[in-house]
Amino acid sequence: EEFLTEEFIEKVINLEFIGFLFLPVFVDGNHWILMVVSFNQKTIFIVDSHSTKQVSDHTFLARVLLKFLTYKASKLKDVNELNIDENKWTIVMLPCVQQNDGFSCGIYVIMNAAKIMNQIRSDASIFQFELKHVENPLG
Repeated sequence: EEFLTEEFIEKVINLEFIGFLFLPVFVDGNHWILMVVSFNQKTIFIVDSHSTKQVSDHTFLARVLLKFLTYKASKLKDVNELNIDENKWTIVMLPCVQQNDGFSCGIYVIMNAAKIMNQIRSDASIFQFELKHVENPLG
């Protein structure tokens, strides 16, 4: 069964329902990153705790996600209310705490997502901060 159904996408894109979509993404068969879609800011934020990866790799994945959301939005009944024009969106690498090993990326995805959610709760204009100030959970 498809997780990202048209009904789900319609609810996500309806800005009164939700402004953000958090997506943990498994890349290269061995690493987790976090993508945060901000519908209000028309931005996809990429959070990577192991920054040895090429930015272009993650940018490509974000563009694929944006094309997918655009495609799904075009299939909805009331397209006029949806405002996903991929040319007006930006993709930003968000600085964050860097892991010092090769296996704790999943923990960092959770930790960084929690930090972002706390910031959203206190101030809807998120990403006016840097995640590098988060304490390292592994010492």
